[in-house]
Amino acid sequence: MAVMKRDVNFGLFMLIIATLIVFAGFSTYYQRSFKNVTSDYESKLNELNEITKNLETKKTELASTQAEREKLSEREADLSQRYTTLDELKEQLEDDKAALEKNLQEAQTSLQQKEQELQTTKTQLANAVTQLNKAEDKIDDLENDKDTLCSFLGANGLSHSMC
Repeated sequence: MAVMKRDVNFGLFMLIIATLIVFAGFSTYYQRSFKNVTSDYESKLNELNEITKNLETKKTELASTQAEREKLSEREADLSQRYTTLDELKEQLEDDKAALEKNLQEAQTSLQQKEQELQTTKTQLANAVTQLNKAEDKIDDLENDKDTLCSFLGANGLSHSMC
């Protein structure tokens, strides 16, 4: 029995050593697996942090782009309103220009008529002055004739109511 007891103890000893070796193998395997998983986890966490940083950067850029887009939209609306106002003002100015050109044309026509009337009046005035001068010359001639007649009558002793 002693041999059997020894074989059983040796067998249990071998079983314990085999269990320890298997346990050490599993521990080493799981430790390496855990290290790989931890390494993968840290790698993925770093990638996730990179992606988060990139996402934050893109989010900031998007917000900036959105703000610029809103400013451009407001500017476009403002420019559109200004364009409409300027277009209306241009149309009003064109209408005013057309009215002023019409008034100018009428004024030029009226001026030409007035110049023609002035020329006619100047001609009539010149004729009237000429006639007046002729009449004054005739009056002077008649007065001279009257004076001569009165002198003649006075010299002959005659008198007349004109003298």
